[in-house]
Amino acid sequence: MSKSLTIDVVYDYVNTNKDELLAKAVTGFKTIDYVSVQTGVLAPTAIHVLDTNVTFGDGSVCGFTDTVQQTISARMIDPRHIKVNAHWCQADFYDTWANQLAHIGADKQELPFAPMFCDEIIKDIQKKLEKEFWSQIINIATADVPAENKLTATGVLADDVEAIIKKIPAEIIENAVVFMGQEDFMKLVFEYQHANHYIHPITGDKNFELTVPGTMIKVIGVPGLNGTGRIFAGDPKNFVFGTDFRNDKEVFDFWYSKDDDEYKFKCTFSAGEQIAFPSQVIMMTN
Repeated sequence: MSKSLTIDVVYDYVNTNKDELLAKAVTGFKTIDYVSVQTGVLAPTAIHVLDTNVTFGDGSVCGFTDTVQQTISARMIDPRHIKVNAHWCQADFYDTWANQLAHIGADKQELPFAPMFCDEIIKDIQKKLEKEFWSQIINIATADVPAENKLTATGVLADDVEAIIKKIPAEIIENAVVFMGQEDFMKLVFEYQHANHYIHPITGDKNFELTVPGTMIKVIGVPGLNGTGRIFAGDPKNFVFGTDFRNDKEVFDFWYSKDDDEYKFKCTFSAGEQIAFPSQVIMMTN
């Protein structure tokens, strides 16, 4: 009885919270906290990023001359349509989950099992999307970032970060950050410490963020760049993640199938990446 009751609770949990769970799965990876997110991306879609340049005209003379230049990025997000499927025979739960299910059923605390059941899938979707985001950005940058914005690393991270910051265009410097892998982030922290920069706050906090000593530029370690040998700099909102969320094409569902006596899980969504203005991105390669 406890097995059926608990599985029913999982079913109810998923179907009651499917929108929240889907959002958590698709937009819950680390990098998403910094970059632009565009919804409604189900087919190739132009990204909506506006670049504005205002110049001052001569107000002492008559006439009307346009002094505002605005550019809407016409670059396209070409989304991938992704599905994640899983199925379980009820007998699969007997040996693996029997003790836990019986314990939960006896305590009438079925709901904590439901988040655990879904969270393991969600966590791995997040990991995969984090990695795919930067894999696609690297491909886009390799093709579209101007040659003068592509740098070669020296092997000394503190020097490399200084070099990449110096290349950031003045018009975006106020909002610019540096992205690197988390393993490089830790190496950078140690380099600053060994260089006796203790006078500056080197926090290296749990979010893998620090401010470069003597500057206002933040360095962010993201797992999606681990092992890639790449460092990026620019306005984080120049990096765009596209997904749907406006239509009914996404699915986050759990159900029992009488046809084959199995429990099934399905998650479908779209995901795509783009750089709005490649000329404003700096990429360094080891």
